[in-house]
Amino acid sequence: MRKSSRVLGISLLLALSFAGMASSAAWHEDRRGLLTVSFLNIGQGDSIFIDAPSGRQMLIDGGPGTVVLRKLNDVIPWYDRTIDVVLATHPDIDHTNGLADVFSRYRVSYIFLPSVKGTTDDWAATLRAAHGEHAREVVAQRGQIINLGDGAYAEVLFPDRSLPDTETNTASAVVRLVYGQTSFMFTGDSPQEVENRRSRSTSSDSTE
Repeated sequence: MRKSSRVLGISLLLALSFAGMASSAAWHEDRRGLLTVSFLNIGQGDSIFIDAPSGRQMLIDGGPGTVVLRKLNDVIPWYDRTIDVVLATHPDIDHTNGLADVFSRYRVSYIFLPSVKGTTDDWAATLRAAHGEHAREVVAQRGQIINLGDGAYAEVLFPDRSLPDTETNTASAVVRLVYGQTSFMFTGDSPQEVENRRSRSTSSDSTE
């Protein structure tokens, strides 16, 4: 009797666990037209996860190491092992060292890479992982529009040309995310002069 009761208890616990996971999955899929932007707490550096109303996802940078995987677990459902777009703003360790781990866990459709040359072994490892992903690779440059569906899109504002030998921060990709009347600017580690130039350009474009 005790054994059968224990089996019944375990069965009920498993059933409740599966029900909870199903509810969680349904909740994540029911976005109600919301754009979610998560600034992942990865320590030094940046990693931003974008979940568009259409369900398309974009990751900008991956922070300095494996912590990005733990933080992605908080914003991506357990059953989802895909990310539509990954963009590396520039090849500094605190922004892109975690991307190799992202590529090992998630299937990525598009990878946007900076034109500036990275010189570290860590960046070389990130590039090898990106090349092994079999995703479409694109060098980020001004004018590119990344369609995230349902009216949401990301636009690359900078660089406006290839900058292979420029200082890495100065060559950071600058991206504007737009959804309706809401917009975000992601600047990597761009110095103030680049941010000011991009802000003026954006203001000029909006008044044309």
